Amino acid sequence: MDDAGTFANSKGGITVEDSYQVFYNQLNFREVFSERISILGIGLRIDESTPSIDVVAAKIQIWASTFTNSPSTLSAQRNRNWGSDRTLVFSGENIRFKASRDLGNARNFQLQLPFQTSFLYDRARGHLLLDVDTTGPYVGKDGYTDADSRGNAMVLKVRRSGFDNIIVPVGEVLQVSYVSIPSLQATLVTLRDLVLSFLAVEGETYLLEYKDGFASEKLWTTFTNIPAGVGREVSLRAAATKERQFFRVRIPDKPQFQTE
Repeated sequence: MDDAGTFANSKGGITVEDSYQVFYNQLNFREVFSERISILGIGLRIDESTPSIDVVAAKIQIWASTFTNSPSTLSAQRNRNWGSDRTLVFSGENIRFKASRDLGNARNFQLQLPFQTSFLYDRARGHLLLDVDTTGPYVGKDGYTDADSRGNAMVLKVRRSGFDNIIVPVGEVLQVSYVSIPSLQATLVTLRDLVLSFLAVEGETYLLEYKDGFASEKLWTTFTNIPAGVGREVSLRAAATKERQFFRVRIPDKPQFQTE
């Protein structure tokens, strides 16, 4: 997602009045540490064709979801592409974009947009889909953000063209802020004894919880507290008291971080 080394070959329109949908192929995330991530926000960089931007958007809303089909089946009707996990991640009024291009540093994503609600994305399930709806008028000096149009279905955009929607091979270059959600690995030592392992994030405190396989989602019980420390692999021994028992690790104050 972060084509940090060089500017891409097109331009995007979140900083001009527009509404569209962007498809990001799951392959864009292949270098991310874990398959499951909690996306906390996005960053965009000013396109090299735009010296500066200082504009206020009356209203911007962004939804995220997972497109679970092949890229070739993407529809020009945006609602047909929505995943069942569609989530409103950002909604704001009078949003100001102010920044100047930085041709000497393509890693400078000047426009940061933290999400109000994080989005749990699992690249094993499909591709990331962002719906951007803006309401005008935009006031001030608008311009463009950097976008990619190299093809190969890595990024696609559904946008209006006259009275119709069309699909074009272009989309904003994003810097994605996220928390990795590593898988919880279980090793059966004896019939009733498990060793559970996961990779801890530096400085975070975790809870290991369990519930019986047929119990309500509300009936998770704390098994042990895992103190904060440096990033490391953590192994714990737990007693499996039922034939079907589930374990999960979570950070108490970050509901978006959960693995089971």
